[in-house]
Amino acid sequence: DWQVGHEMITPVANFDPIDIDGVEVTRATCHNAQFIEKNLLQVGSTVTVVRKGEVIPQVVKVENPLNKKVKLYLPPRCPVCGELVVREGPELKCVNDQCKGRIVSKLVHGLHKIGIKGIGPSLVERICCELIIENIMQFCMESWDEMILKAKGFSAHEIKTIISELERVMTNGVEDDLLFASLCILDAGKSFADKVIKYTGSIMSLVEIDGSPNDKLWDIPGLNRTALGNTLDFMKEHRADFEAYYNLFTHIRPVDRNDRIKFCFTGALPQPRKELEGWVLKHGGYPVESISQANFLVTANPLSTSNKMEYAKKHNIKVISFDDMVAILTEPPKES
Repeated sequence: DWQVGHEMITPVANFDPIDIDGVEVTRATCHNAQFIEKNLLQVGSTVTVVRKGEVIPQVVKVENPLNKKVKLYLPPRCPVCGELVVREGPELKCVNDQCKGRIVSKLVHGLHKIGIKGIGPSLVERICCELIIENIMQFCMESWDEMILKAKGFSAHEIKTIISELERVMTNGVEDDLLFASLCILDAGKSFADKVIKYTGSIMSLVEIDGSPNDKLWDIPGLNRTALGNTLDFMKEHRADFEAYYNLFTHIRPVDRNDRIKFCFTGALPQPRKELEGWVLKHGGYPVESISQANFLVTANPLSTSNKMEYAKKHNIKVISFDDMVAILTEPPKES
């Protein structure tokens, strides 16, 4: 399959089910068009697949039957909107800004960046089609209890999920660099925002003051100038919407995640995972999905035999209780 992202069109391999660390996998990214060409990937190929960061399956090796005629396929048009695609280096790209595939991908990416959960691509696609929502700012600023009544086919559970998730992230707070990254401005992501905040003190320095951009921005060491140009153009066009979007949230100052204690959870939780992760973040910790990134594995059952528990034992990651975690994050450190 060819999957339309918010910038590039990515090839995805479909294959017979395989097991990776207890997870059944049937699809994996093939990176880009150049990977397809270089490895002669085709129907009938045998592929080696790994899970990057224990999350994203990707093809890393391709073997083809001997003497098989090679017929590569690269789509000449976007599989979603039908517009002609362009080749940029190793990538294929849809240049139609109104492509529904790109809009949905940007919104899914944006929701992930601000920590929204339980709203997957299929629901996002229906929202974009039914409610004519084109970006993360519109999504977060809609009056959902009114808007949803104008559309058909949304269940009460879906409506409740959307409203409760928005209320949760706005109350718990979002780090400014992630809030900026949710905009999906070309070439300008989280690392771009980190540099701007570090040098100017605020992501709002990107917004024009009295109609003039902040001249200090061009002096930021190592800042991608193409990304800065794209960002300033975006802010000039969407200033009012961005300010309104920014003001919806409680703001958490961006931190170096490497300096925070990272907690991973397994098994039954004493409260909803979303609330627990918000509490950890507010108290100076950092919740992670992958056990390989954690300093502590938090569980209510120390005798559990879950995959995360087995990994923690094998790699000497300390297993603690919820009370232990609360103590770590709320009690002052003991004097040595």
